[in-house]
Amino acid sequence: MNYYEEIIDRIKTLLKENKHQEASSLLKEELSMPYIPFAYQQELEALSASVETNYSMSSFTDEELEEYLHSSYDKQLKAVTVLDKLNLRHYQDMINRYLSHQPNRLVASLLIESLIMQNIDYEVTYCIEDISYTFIPCFVEQPAQSDGYQKAKSLFDMYLNHNPSLHKMAMDLLIQECMLSLPITYDEKEGEAIGYYILQYLYKMFHEEEALNELNGYYPQYCLLEGKLICLNIDI
Repeated sequence: MNYYEEIIDRIKTLLKENKHQEASSLLKEELSMPYIPFAYQQELEALSASVETNYSMSSFTDEELEEYLHSSYDKQLKAVTVLDKLNLRHYQDMINRYLSHQPNRLVASLLIESLIMQNIDYEVTYCIEDISYTFIPCFVEQPAQSDGYQKAKSLFDMYLNHNPSLHKMAMDLLIQECMLSLPITYDEKEGEAIGYYILQYLYKMFHEEEALNELNGYYPQYCLLEGKLICLNIDI
């Protein structure tokens, strides 16, 4: 093990022991050197960014988190990013206060995903656009595991396998739709409709008339869902 490997190993040990200040000081000392081999410089910089993030998160009090949750979009996003790294079982009241008072939909969806990922088993109330949902996160599917997501993805794989860039755009829209719909998840029939309308939207955007006509031949224009595709804000 050479010098830099020993330093990096020592820094990682300090971080495991929650000695962030010591790790930070050691990183600053090493990164101030006039020459660092490129491979090790990258790893040291990555560790430094990680330490700064963890330090920033640990510096938030509960009162500051609450204040951020009810402030600007950027501050809400920061608070939810911090909460994602914490044990959400300890923040039930704070989370319910935020989600039950018409929060930013995107930020709220990220927080709900964190609740699902942490298998939270307490009841959560989410109010958005004058609709109220009460749910227990551990019983909500992760968006990418839902039948609707899988069905829509299969349509993209079928129609866009020859066009990676368009496939990526379709998947980005699908992920956004499934995230923004939380805590609601889509079934297979709904996923087929979502996949169809995303394909239709992209074909129209890029003037793919032949592909659009082929799509409409297999899937006549139909409406399986009430309301809108949230990610596109279009009637379906």
